Amino acid sequence: MLHTSVVHGMGALEPLRQRGLQIGSMHPAMTFTGQLTDLDRLPGTTFTVTAEPDLLKSLRRLVECDLKGRLQSLREDQRPLYHLGLVHGANHLVSLVNDACDMLRAAGITHPQDVLEPLLKAALDNALRSGDHGLTGPIARGDVGTLEWHAATLEQTRHPAADAYITLAHRTAERAHHAGILSDVTAARLMDAIAIRRIVGPRQPDGGRGARSRSDLAALTPDLDVP
Repeated sequence: MLHTSVVHGMGALEPLRQRGLQIGSMHPAMTFTGQLTDLDRLPGTTFTVTAEPDLLKSLRRLVECDLKGRLQSLREDQRPLYHLGLVHGANHLVSLVNDACDMLRAAGITHPQDVLEPLLKAALDNALRSGDHGLTGPIARGDVGTLEWHAATLEQTRHPAADAYITLAHRTAERAHHAGILSDVTAARLMDAIAIRRIVGPRQPDGGRGARSRSDLAALTPDLDVP
């Protein structure tokens, strides 16, 4: 007996195990929309499985032979971070892409999806193939001026995605530094440019958090020599 929930572990089926049934969990790392096209996405999908050894053998045949997917074993204690990784990568990507579309529309682009599709596909391919070294753009170049320009534009327009942009830019600079793409000095300058203040959205006209101090920056990036 199987269930497909990541949130609930083997314990959800414990009453069935006590009745002599083999139990397990098998979760496909795939998004499902309820359309027939979902079936076309199954080949190549990774199925994470938590199960007793005898059942695991049967599930491997099911996944690899019948579903044309890949099997990955998952311990009970690994479930939280596994689910976090999937949600962060897939669900938040939807919000990120739609925020980018909104920004392009506001800039007068009539079909932002057509503009973004080849760019985002290339960026995703770069990330999956090269990890942090697939990064391009102003942070990879150490372009402080452009980041300051972005921060000023976000503050002026009070864009709803402003805080998300600042947070992701900070994390991108952090990862680029750890990957050796940015020197200590350049990374610190970039983080200064994007961490001076949080941008206040239109629903929070009086909710600014104020400037971040150098000590705050040092606490966020303890390995940097913050000037």
